[in-house]
Amino acid sequence: MTAFLLAKVTLELRSPGGVASPEQDTGSSGHIPLARTPAGDLHVPATSLAGSFRAHLGDRAVEFMGRAPEDEQVSSSALWFLGTSLVGPDPVVRARTAVDRVRGSAATSMLRRHEHLAVGTRVVVYLRLTDIALRDELLAALATWAPVIGGGRTAGFGRAAVTKVQHQTVDLGTPEGRRLWLTSGGPDMFADAGMALVDLPEPTEPTPVVDLAWSIVDGLHIGNGETVKRQGASDIATVICDHDSVPFVPGSTWKGVLRSRCEFILRSLGAPACSPSGLDGSKANPCGSCLICQAFGFVNGDIEPPARRGLLEFADSPIADADVVAQPHVALDRVFGGARKNALFAQEVVRGGQLSLTVRATDEVPPGIRALLLLACYDIHYGFAGIGKSTTRGLGTLRLLDDDPEELRKRRADAIDVLTRALRSAKPEEVAAQ
Repeated sequence: MTAFLLAKVTLELRSPGGVASPEQDTGSSGHIPLARTPAGDLHVPATSLAGSFRAHLGDRAVEFMGRAPEDEQVSSSALWFLGTSLVGPDPVVRARTAVDRVRGSAATSMLRRHEHLAVGTRVVVYLRLTDIALRDELLAALATWAPVIGGGRTAGFGRAAVTKVQHQTVDLGTPEGRRLWLTSGGPDMFADAGMALVDLPEPTEPTPVVDLAWSIVDGLHIGNGETVKRQGASDIATVICDHDSVPFVPGSTWKGVLRSRCEFILRSLGAPACSPSGLDGSKANPCGSCLICQAFGFVNGDIEPPARRGLLEFADSPIADADVVAQPHVALDRVFGGARKNALFAQEVVRGGQLSLTVRATDEVPPGIRALLLLACYDIHYGFAGIGKSTTRGLGTLRLLDDDPEELRKRRADAIDVLTRALRSAKPEEVAAQ
């Protein structure tokens, strides 16, 4: 058969994302840049998207993309990922660190700065299907595809949506098909004028595992390592803002604080809870089966598989009605008791506003994990844990907007009951292994 299908899919990032390229690190400690072409242009490798689409195809993956090399019968792929192109704003940089389980603050030597494609970046994917009989099935699968581009999925990074699917059948047995094939090349073969549009279904969001509304009580500072210079005064450490200049709580912040608190709750109950390497004063040896490993994932385990992505995904939380002010601070002179010379500094603080914590899941979540997560959230509400910087100096306190004390106590008691039953029902051999 001389006919084949050309397809062009336009993806739009709903959260910062992109494929990292640590081999292109310029030597800056902790800086992880995005993948780039030899010419220095930002790039999303087609191989990353091919893997995502293969997973999306499920049981039909072999018909479209062939068999993997480790299979006994190797077959070629009918679907070719020819390449990608990018259109969008400049990339953004996000700073992240880890929580020290012993000190309860930021862990030393764990600060990383990740470069990400900005929200609104469009990734155009160019495809060719050699088996024309699979055309309708391919177009239907592309219309429902919702890829995650790059790493950091469980911290809210890389969410993308299909905004346009275009296609054209090329028949080399016709003069028009031969003319296109012989006179065009690269993206020119996918010109909009010759392609038909596919009707896309209405987008749907999965039901969140947790969706809680909060208000800021005393102030919030979550920075990104950036400052604003002032004439004749000290620089101001700014709060992190999104593409619309709105302050927000990153999904990575929620994930780190809530994981740390979940570990604390489980250990307080005498239950097993694995920590990342070095963050609880010991070497990591994840069990792979405790509630923490299931909910948040693990790496470097002496088990099979040695790593697994967590069930939970934490989205960024924009702060509505944010009241941002610059607060000056000065250090004390421990000898004379006054202000120390040249120790004045300032930082932006969000004094008020409302935000929502939204946690989604990649698969079905056991009741014990949801109960554990809710208990960690209630600890934040009651002031046992804070968000962001300076939580021991009057910042980082959040309160649930549902301020009915009796209802909160009832929900907390229900969560304790569910978690207790989940821990009691754990198999003895699993507990022994942990």
